[in-house]
Formats: sequence, C-alpha cells, structure tokens
Amino acid sequence: KIKTTLDGGYIAIGNTTAANGSSKMFVVKTVATGAIQWSREFSIPGGADTRGTNIIQSVDGSYYFTGSALSAGTLNGSTDAVVGKLDGTGNIIWLKTYDARATETALGLAEDNLQLIVCGNQTGQSTSGFLVKLNKADGGIIWAKTYQSVHENFDDVTVVAAGYYINAARRITVAGLFTDHVFLLTDFNGNLTYSKYIRPFGGAKAISWASSFVKPNGHIVSLTTAEF
Repeated sequence: KIKTTLDGGYIAIGNTTAANGSSKMFVVKTVATGAIQWSREFSIPGGADTRGTNIIQSVDGSYYFTGSALSAGTLNGSTDAVVGKLDGTGNIIWLKTYDARATETALGLAEDNLQLIVCGNQTGQSTSGFLVKLNKADGGIIWAKTYQSVHENFDDVTVVAAGYYINAARRITVAGLFTDHVFLLTDFNGNLTYSKYIRPFGGAKAISWASSFVKPNGHIVSLTTAEF
C-alpha cells in the first residue's frame, strides 16, 4: 500500500522476494517527486517469510504497519499477524507477532489517541475477521475480538465518532466467491453495533475489490469492482 506523509511525500509497504523464494517486508519513503529518502527491509527473527500489508504515519511522525509472517513458533496455522512501529527515519522501535492458533493476517490499522486498532483475518476451518486494540507505546494487547457470520475478509478499519468502522467482503461457503460488500460498526470496546451488506453484482460474480468511505454525516460511500 502507498500512503501520503506529513511532509507531502509518500510511504509504501510490501515485500521483496529472494532467490530462494523467501520474502522480507519492504518499506520505502519518498519525497513528493518520488525520489527515495530511505528504504528498509526486515523480517521476523527466525521467520521464513514476512510480508507488509498496510502502513500509516502518526501525528508525531513515526509509522505503524501491519503484515504477516511465517514464524518458527506459529501454532496451528501457517502465518501470524504482524504489527510494528518505525521512527521517522525507518528504524524499528518495536515489532511483534500475534498468534491465535490459526492462520492470521493483519490488513488494516488506524490510530485512536494512545492506541492502535488493527483488523485482519483468522483462518482455520472457516474465515473470521478480527479486531485487536493495542498500546501504541509497546504493542501490548488491550483487547482482541473475532467476528463471523459465514466467511469474512476484514480489509480496513476507520475510527469514527461512534467507534470503529470496518470495511469487509464476505463469501457464503469456503470455496465460494466473495460476493458481498459488508459494512460493520463496533463501539470503542469492539462490541458489534451495526452490520449491513450489499451484493452489487449478484451471487454469481466475485467482487475483485471493495472499499468504502465514511462521510462526516455518517453516510457510507461504497466502491466495488468486478471482472466481466
């Protein structure tokens, strides 16, 4: 993902792939013209693959990011969720993995005063979305919750006046298509207060991408794409 930064430049996160097929997380900071200011490549100690999925800049100039890692100590799953913090020049302040005894991937995050709210997916026999609230200072868990109706894909989270708004996609069966664009709202303790969905292309056409934006009046603007 690519985000704008406070100085008018850009910050991007993803991964690089070595000749042996293993991956490392890759973060690059550029100025407004695209010239590179700094870049960093890193992985979880003992991990075979580390991938970056999202990054934001805090008001103090530091960066928080999410991803996934195939860690040596992963329990009952292939990957752990990864969350970390960089200073303004890309040095790691803290880097942590979170394992709920399944396959976890952290995909979205938002800043909420002294905390971070992180969303992602937890996969076992089915897929559920999760929210984790963390202390910004050290990544310590305040609370963690999972949500499931059938098979969810939590892509991003936004802090709104009433709590946390989650942008998600859903499929009805494990092998089925992601056909539903789902809108969820929780309070600040992660309790679900609102859940709606639309099926913009019917039940036979998969959503290629789903995003949404919450307007100041609380209305939701939905964007979905599909291949025809």
